[in-house]
Amino acid sequence: MVNLNNTYCIHREQDNERLTDLKIELDKIGLEPVFIEPLSVDDSIIGAFTKEMDSLRRTTISIIDNAIKDDLSYIAIMEDDCVFDKQIMDKFLESDLPDDFDFIHLNVTGGFSAFGFKQKGMFNELMNGECCQFYIVNRRIFERYKYVLENNKIPIDRATFHLHQRTTSWAVIPHPVVHKPNRDSTLRNKIVKY
Repeated sequence: MVNLNNTYCIHREQDNERLTDLKIELDKIGLEPVFIEPLSVDDSIIGAFTKEMDSLRRTTISIIDNAIKDDLSYIAIMEDDCVFDKQIMDKFLESDLPDDFDFIHLNVTGGFSAFGFKQKGMFNELMNGECCQFYIVNRRIFERYKYVLENNKIPIDRATFHLHQRTTSWAVIPHPVVHKPNRDSTLRNKIVKY
């Protein structure tokens, strides 16, 4: 069975509506994540790579640092806008994680998604994919993931996209986590249709 005891939810305290919606979703599946306030934004960052994206990047580095310090075998990182399909999530939680994973994504979006030929139950090999709405990171990739994030000012989903091509990544199919359409993106500062 999948153990999600070490799940970290990145959530800004001022986003009350998101938290209200999320609590309903968390109750559906019985998940109690550790809530992490994102690190402060750097107002000097402008452009397509937003200051909010940079805050998420640095917050993710901090979460990984703590996982390394606590000697955790794997962690899950989630955003506060997850919507869970209870039936699929229950099936996922009853499964066994692949032994050979670096990343496992519970949701994959984007026009660049590509799946390999390997399958293990509901886990499909992920060659390329974007979406870090809810994903699991194995200890064997902690240092490498941290290095990529520390040395590249890129969104976290671009960092994992880069690493998928050189690691063993899986996507859960069908996805137990979905985006709520037409929701305000706190990273992009606009409504995103997904």
